[in-house]
Amino acid sequence: MDPSGSAFPVQLYIYDLSRGMARQLSPIMLDTVPALAVPSTILLIINITITTTTTITTTITTTITIIITITTTTTIIIITITITITTTTITTTITITITITITTTITITTTILITITITTTIIIITITTTTTIIITTTTIIIIITITTTIIIITITITITTILLLPLIIITIIITITTTTTIIIIIIITITIIITITTTITIPTTTIIITITIIITITITITITITTITITTTILITITITTTTIIITITTTITTTTTTTIIITTITTTTIIIIITITTTIIITITTTTTIIITTITTTITTTTIIIIITITTTIIITITTTIIITITTTIIITTITTTIITTIITNIIIIITIITITITTTTIITITITIIIIIIMHTSIVVYGEEFFFGGVGISSCPPGGTMLGPPDTVVELGNTEVTEEIFMDYLSSLGETTYRGERYRLFEHNCNTFTNEVAQFLTGKKIPSYITDLPSEVLSTPFGQVLRPILDSIHIAPPGGNVINSQNHHS
Repeated sequence: MDPSGSAFPVQLYIYDLSRGMARQLSPIMLDTVPALAVPSTILLIINITITTTTTITTTITTTITIIITITTTTTIIIITITITITTTTITTTITITITITITTTITITTTILITITITTTIIIITITTTTTIIITTTTIIIIITITTTIIIITITITITTILLLPLIIITIIITITTTTTIIIIIIITITIIITITTTITIPTTTIIITITIIITITITITITITTITITTTILITITITTTTIIITITTTITTTTTTTIIITTITTTTIIIIITITTTIIITITTTTTIIITTITTTITTTTIIIIITITTTIIITITTTIIITITTTIIITTITTTIITTIITNIIIIITIITITITTTTIITITITIIIIIIMHTSIVVYGEEFFFGGVGISSCPPGGTMLGPPDTVVELGNTEVTEEIFMDYLSSLGETTYRGERYRLFEHNCNTFTNEVAQFLTGKKIPSYITDLPSEVLSTPFGQVLRPILDSIHIAPPGGNVINSQNHHS
């Protein structure tokens, strides 16, 4: 023990646990570190992520050809039923007969009288000519016949069924014919009578000449107009199977228009000549001589014209309606037996044409290197010729610079203390059993620097440099410090080469 009242020098040993590059990089990683050369360490974290993706693509193309041939004999019975219904209905005939008789009599009478008188012999010759012309137009007959035949229906139903197969075919044919016929007949008869009568009177002789000419002209005009003939054919086919019903309707419409005009002319001419001669002989002999100048004949011409017109019109309308309904039903059942031979050959061919296997392996390696410069300082108190420090095993001591760390990097003079070694050792023993037990070591919050700071104040009343005590909070304030805190908390710094004071006290 040293004598009481002596002053003992107190030193602070500072060890930089990371040397070299960390010393230069530490100011960059921790912006809050002073610009001076502060001891630091480098924590190198390498994360390697390997992602491997393997894709196997297999393509197999297979062609399978299957030919199956089976020989069978099948009897199919087909039954066909044909029902024919023929209906002819409603035939209407309208006949209109119009007879117009126009009688026109034109009588032209011309009388020519020639008298010749010869006095000497008294010869009197008289010539009388009478001409009569009669033009008679008679019988204009117009006959109009309209015949309308409506609805001539023919229905044919054919039902075909195959007994062994679910198939029924129904065919329905409907024919509708509408015909309208108009017939116009015009008959015109013209009769012309010409009569010429000439009378010649000569003494003792009378000659009468009569000439009659009769001309008859008959004109027949027949006009046949078939205005509308419409034939509509409707074909309905119904096919019934177990799953479907197919209905096919085909409609055919045919229209025909026919016009026929016939004109017939008949001319008849008749000439009748009648000559009548009457002779009277009178002989008278008288001898008288008389000379008289000739008497000139007197000619008198007389013309008489008589016109007579007579019109007679007769209209006869005849309507004849004939309704004929004829229903003819014919049912024909036809049974057809058909033998179908089917040959099926079994032949299976399997051809593998393409086999493609594609293996794609993708490996992604991600290497993340995180360099964190952490300033880790280890400090100790040197007093009474011993070096005292706190680590993961508790409070230890050794000769100055006697740990594996060797001599300190920095020595800071803290001053002198008047605390005796005995009191100091009791003080350390108390700390070692309470707050500075080994299991209470924490790299950031309760470490060697905490110990040296407390002991320095106990001995000298001074604290160790603040850049050492503030260093943990500065590191933890960075994002990296927060991430790495669980890892750093597990680190215990206990430099080899020291003696645990708790154990020494226990053994002493």
